[in-house]
Amino acid sequence: MKKTRFTFLDHWQELVKEYRFQAVVSGEPEKNAGVISSWMNEGQLNISHTNIPKNNFEHTTTHYKKIRSGNGYSLLELHPEGSFRNQIRFHMHELKIPVVGISNTIRI
Repeated sequence: MKKTRFTFLDHWQELVKEYRFQAVVSGEPEKNAGVISSWMNEGQLNISHTNIPKNNFEHTTTHYKKIRSGNGYSLLELHPEGSFRNQIRFHMHELKIPVVGISNTIRI
């Protein structure tokens, strides 16, 4: 079991081709499907419409698709390009549909 675990961890990048998630958000996106992108820095969240030094920030993108909505909530399928911590949370906040159960203390 331990050997299998370490083999999996050592080959994670080869085994996992893409990340897909489902999340419940408060509200409903304006479109049934779309893409949101922004500039992010690990450990810090920022948006900019100006040139940002590439050594500090990376362009991040999240694709979303509404699966179902009702009673003020929506279930979304999310496909982030990249794996920045808080990427999905940040992008849903930008769409004004925060992920349910997560504090809205995002610094912009």
